[in-house]
Amino acid sequence: MRPKKLIFASRRSAFRGNRNKMCRTRSMTTSTTRFHSILQISPEATPMEIKAAFRRLAMTHHPDRPGGSNEKFQLLRNAYEALSSVEDIRIEDALFSEYESAVASGSAQKAWKVWDLVMNRAMPVDHDMFALLFQHADIAVAKDGRCVLVELSRARECGVLSDRGIEEVTYNEYLRHCADRGKDGIDRAMEVINTMDRNGLAVDQEVARQVFSYMSGVS
Repeated sequence: MRPKKLIFASRRSAFRGNRNKMCRTRSMTTSTTRFHSILQISPEATPMEIKAAFRRLAMTHHPDRPGGSNEKFQLLRNAYEALSSVEDIRIEDALFSEYESAVASGSAQKAWKVWDLVMNRAMPVDHDMFALLFQHADIAVAKDGRCVLVELSRARECGVLSDRGIEEVTYNEYLRHCADRGKDGIDRAMEVINTMDRNGLAVDQEVARQVFSYMSGVS
């Protein structure tokens, strides 16, 4: 069984240092078209379309994903920041930091409160945020009954998982997370597979075989 993936939430922080300088000095009249091109959207894209494009591409190119690239991910992040308001970016980073802190401290109640704010804002949620959600839910589910599958469904309703490709990637990430927990996560992994089948989402067959082998007692 593969080891659990590490959470590289600190990588997000690495982009914060130059953000204000970048937003102040970059010429939007000469760079806007390039930023839209990086995010594969038209210059007339709305704020929600910009967020959706960033989510979709960030989930694909995140450095922790197969074939991901730190350089490509940073280009996407820079383009998103340049096309978004400084205040929106400040709020989103503050929420991410607060959520990260709540999960690290094991404060399930505080973590859910921040997560609810993220959902209400339809905030761009990338690999790091979902990885924290998976870790947070492992601690919280026994205490308050909320679970990742419910929250993923809610994320779709709130527009956070507005793209089917992002939805498939996110569900498969959670499937891997459950499978890597062995006996403690195998029942939930089966629930994830069944949910994905009902929703018409493509299941990662390698992970599915791992789950079925465990269920049948085959090493």
